[in-house]
Amino acid sequence: MMVKGFEVMTDKDLDALLVQAANAPRLVSNDLLGRILDDAYSLQPAAPVATAPNAARPNAAQQLSWQYAGLGWAAGLAAVALGGVWIGFSEPVGLSSVAENLWAGSSAESVELMPDLDIFMTEG
Repeated sequence: MMVKGFEVMTDKDLDALLVQAANAPRLVSNDLLGRILDDAYSLQPAAPVATAPNAARPNAAQQLSWQYAGLGWAAGLAAVALGGVWIGFSEPVGLSSVAENLWAGSSAESVELMPDLDIFMTEG
């Protein structure tokens, strides 16, 4: 079978080609490959020498700061929670006039905040 000047290769053809490539003689001798690897190993930098760690014991303030170092998220969470409590209990006087201007002539029960939601609520 010919496809645009190329013969279609089957699995048997591919297996025969791979066996032929495995049995082909090497183009480079093992001695040359060994010399190349020896040169490459000689040019690599030496491994760093490990030094003994500092034996100084941290003071109490350092230990305390290390213990609570990853708790920045807790400070943010507490700030947001307190902000929510403050907004929830204090009546925002300025927002009542904004709401009256925004919903002029309609009650809060009749305002549709998501008018295009009906498309997703239909069945079928």
